Parts: sequence; structure tokens; C-alpha cells
Amino acid sequence: MYAKQNDKDIWVAPMGYVAMYIKERNASTATASTSGSSITVKLTHKIADNISKYEYPLSLRVENSGNWTTVSGTQGGKAITTSIKDGYIYFDAVPNGGDIVLTNGSGTTPSSSASTQPGSSAAQPASSNSNSGVSIEYKLEMEDYMQGGEAVGYSALNDDSEATGYRSDDAGIVKVGTDGYGVGYTMAGEWYAYSLVIRCEGQFSVVARAATGSANTARFTVSADNVAGEVAVDVPSTPDDWNAYAEVDGSGTLNLVPGDNVIRVHFDDSYINVDWIKLTSSNAQCAYAIPVAKNLRLNSLSGPVQYQVFDMNGHLLKSGTVSAQGSVQKLWSTASRGLSKGTYVLRYGNGASMGSVQVRK
Repeated sequence: MYAKQNDKDIWVAPMGYVAMYIKERNASTATASTSGSSITVKLTHKIADNISKYEYPLSLRVENSGNWTTVSGTQGGKAITTSIKDGYIYFDAVPNGGDIVLTNGSGTTPSSSASTQPGSSAAQPASSNSNSGVSIEYKLEMEDYMQGGEAVGYSALNDDSEATGYRSDDAGIVKVGTDGYGVGYTMAGEWYAYSLVIRCEGQFSVVARAATGSANTARFTVSADNVAGEVAVDVPSTPDDWNAYAEVDGSGTLNLVPGDNVIRVHFDDSYINVDWIKLTSSNAQCAYAIPVAKNLRLNSLSGPVQYQVFDMNGHLLKSGTVSAQGSVQKLWSTASRGLSKGTYVLRYGNGASMGSVQVRK
């Protein structure tokens, strides 16, 4: 009740989000310059993002010295939410997301996020009726398809591979560069499946790093099992060279929803190598929190238990299969080995029967 009554001053979110937001805010610096009827703000930080990307929007304000009555704003060329209140111009922006340009012109009305302190819509997960979105990106490494073998993690018509030893169920894994992996030797009709925990709803565009040495452009499609539609990616030909990787934009978007999603990559044409796929939304709405692990039981599962560990941005960190019986905590003691302290999402189960919990180490 107290939180609801003071919503404009309090942001309620899982501990991991709050800790990342505070660290990002404390490490960020902002500089502003004025030119004519516009204000340019540079917002940056130097936090390493090798574990998790610190890309939550921060709430900022600049003095409205020009007495503007309306304002519009962009960051990196994309629209952001702006407002004017009590002699200040307020806006939410992401550090390292490009120049923020505020222009004397039409803007939005003030919301609960127009504060020097983070409001309920200042960072994710935000209120579901928030009028400001956030930038979200998920990267799928193609060699990290779901555990479970044929018809679960993949459908392979061709058993060729480069014998990389990356995983035991090698369904066409190839080397990419000197120390990377991807999938190749693909045939029309094959597919790979990827488990992805989505925190925010939005329209996600698709970018892939891919190559084909075929004589003609080759196509694969990206879809999600629980939503309609798909995105086609047409890979340009570099004849007889399957290592000329390039980033290729897909056509259209996927309307992904919060929760456990299965992303499926289906090959319409043969002989395409794919290194990775990125799903990106510039205006996602966040209203999803994964339940925190209690003393849940795995006794109802028979046989080996599959697990996957994600960071709080939905990036897959590790996966495997164990003969775990008992509590989630016992499974987590195995799955968390080698991970640094932090908050993670553990996905566990057997085949189609999978559950997710948020756990801390």
C-alpha cells in the first residue's frame, strides 16, 4: 500500500535489476550543450558488459532555461519520452546509446517517471501501462541450440559437421573464425530451436551473421513457437565461400511476449552457415518478473533433467543434463558452478515439461 501511494518516488523490481540500475546510474556521466532551439546531451559509462549489459534507461533532467512549452527528443535517431515540469525538461535515456537531442517542439505529457529519482517506469521491468519503452537485445549463438536431441533441439537431414567437439549432439556445428562456432551444412527443411526467457513485450527485429557460398541468395526464417508470424533473412551469395560472414537484416518483426519462448530457425534453402542471431526491440514494454526459487521439487520428472542458465538479459550462459532428483537448490548447486555472484534465471525440466525460476548465487 505504501509503495502504491508513493509510486512516483519508488521503483519496485527484482534485486538484480535494482543493483544493475544503481551501478549504471552511479557510473554514468552526462554533458549538455545548447545550439539554437536544441539541446544535445551525451550520456556514457565505462562499465564492462562481458557479464551483463548495463543498458537500463536512466531518468535525467536539464534546466528549461529557454522556457520551452513543448519538447521532443531522440537518442541515436530514435524517439524517446520527454516532458516539461517545474522548470525542467525530463527524459529517459540509455548510457552509450548515442547522442540525446532535445528539440523545442511537440512532446509528451509528464508521467510518474519525470523525476530525478527512478520512478516506476524509469527502468525495467516497468509498469505495463508505461508510455515509455526500453531498448532490449537478445543474442542467440547458433551452436547453443536446445538440449534434447533430434525433434527437440533440432531437426537435421544432413549429419555432416566439422567434428569440433563443442557438444556431443553435434547437429552440423562448424568453426567460425579461430575460436568461434556456428551451424552449417544446412539443408532445406532443417531447423534449430533455442530457449529464450523474454522479460519485455515488443516488436523485435532480426539481424543475423551468416554466409552462403551457393550461387544464389539463400533464405532462412526466424519464428517463435507461441506467436504468429516469422521473419525471413535472405543471405547474399558469395560463390564458393562459406566463410564470408556478414550481418544481414531480416524483413519484418516478431511480436515476442514475456515468459519462456522457443525461437525456431528454419532453413528454406540449403547451404547456409549462421554464426549468431540478434533479436532487438527499441521500444519494448516490460512487466514480467520470474518467480524466485523456493523449495520446489523435481520428483515428478523421470530420467535426466535438462537445465539452462541465463543472465538477467536473457543470454544463455551454460546448459547441460544431470541426473538430479530433489530440490531446485540441489540442481542449482550443480548448474551454478563457475558462475560469479549474481542473479540468474534457471530453466529446468525434461523435454517439453520445463519451468523457470530466478535464483541468486
